[in-house]
Amino acid sequence: MATTPDVPKGPSPGAPLFGGILRGEVCEHCGYVMPSNPRSELVPLHLNENLFEVEGALPVFPADRETLSRYPLGGSRPLIQALADHFGLEPEAVFVNAGACAVLNAVFSMCANVGAVAVLPSPTWSYYHEVLGGLGVMRVEVPQRLGADGYRYDVAAIAECAASEGATMVVLTSPNNPTGNRVGYDEVRALAQRCPGSLVILDEAYFGFAPPDPMRVAELVSACPNVVVVRTFSKALGLACLRVGFALAGIGARVLLRRLPVPFGLAGYAQEFAIARLADHGYHAAVQQAWRLARDTICEGLSELDGFFVYPSDANFVLVRTPPGRARAIRDHLAERGFLVKLGDCAEMPDHLRITLAEAPIMERVLALVREL
Repeated sequence: MATTPDVPKGPSPGAPLFGGILRGEVCEHCGYVMPSNPRSELVPLHLNENLFEVEGALPVFPADRETLSRYPLGGSRPLIQALADHFGLEPEAVFVNAGACAVLNAVFSMCANVGAVAVLPSPTWSYYHEVLGGLGVMRVEVPQRLGADGYRYDVAAIAECAASEGATMVVLTSPNNPTGNRVGYDEVRALAQRCPGSLVILDEAYFGFAPPDPMRVAELVSACPNVVVVRTFSKALGLACLRVGFALAGIGARVLLRRLPVPFGLAGYAQEFAIARLADHGYHAAVQQAWRLARDTICEGLSELDGFFVYPSDANFVLVRTPPGRARAIRDHLAERGFLVKLGDCAEMPDHLRITLAEAPIMERVLALVREL
């Protein structure tokens, strides 16, 4: 755990900072002790939120008593129909819940029978281990291949492991957190066909930043009865505050997902905002443009520094390998100057940082601060 830096005294602990972080408290996401100096805002480059300054067309939601006192249409039918139309699927293939985590938690819970086994790549998002471990599911890890061009999924090894272990679930993330690499839909389809007895869960929380896969997602789920693709409006679509997640499921997986208990569905305003953002193609294009500029700025700048390696990323963050023993010092140096980044927290990444992308001027400032060290 990092120690509180030597900073001037300011407001007492508990005064709010950016994103609800409190002065004097330890940030659970990056492990840094929030300083108590009267600095304005800390830039959260550790939560992988959409920080690009892109404005979209959103509806004005009425706040009258009659509207607010009524339940939304049961089962989130307006949003489900909009998603079905957008992706070219029947509504029966679409399921929604309060954020991608809620969708994942429900699917994991329904698959957590006695003796359940989940196969996961390594490294990947630690959240899966927390939830699956709490449910008593045995986890089997398959290492990713690490080459000169970064991490790559070993799909053949994952399929072999799933078959030999009799896996209940195979959990993939694309782009993967924290490594930023993707897995192609053709590879997912081949994996699902080799493991027909496993539910293949493809977590695409970070979809929408990089160009889409050549195969349409509707083609993937239509061809694979045992595939569930989980997405969210929180990242590229920029609506994290509303907690809207959804799943697109193959015909076999739908039987499982129909058991999700969401009687009245999502909040009416959340559905209206999500439907509007889904149709806002100008917003999508502007986010991708800002993302490319930010990624190129930070990647090119850090790659010029001795001892640094920036992994290729298709997500709104980059994973950075620092010179040995320097990651924590860089993390603390950035935090003391207003920028929070994530310290590598798994055994394979002791000298790594994960940096959320933001507007190019912010990335340039981060680069300047790193160069100071």
